[in-house]
Amino acid sequence: SFSFAYQMSYTYGYDMTYKDDGTPLGWKIRTEKEFLPFSFSVSYNPQTKTLYTWKNRISLGCGVNTSVVADLLRPTSSYFTALEFRMSGLDLHIMMYEQKR
Repeated sequence: SFSFAYQMSYTYGYDMTYKDDGTPLGWKIRTEKEFLPFSFSVSYNPQTKTLYTWKNRISLGCGVNTSVVADLLRPTSSYFTALEFRMSGLDLHIMMYEQKR
């Protein structure tokens, strides 16, 4: 299934500050609150096939749970998640992801 979300919020905005040579210093918070776009996200979670073994006591499922979250106030805080592997019966849960900050 696909999922989309867009959020606006009454909050403080941010501005990127730079040195004289153009090197970024970081985010500086604004002094006044505004109604601003806050975040946007898209996710995809297809239905996965589950395999059962050992008299249906252990189930194995491998699936892709992908999402992209865009921070619209500070774009450098946006991130992406990628792959998830689940195994029930043994309480094993492995999730691999990439997150850029």
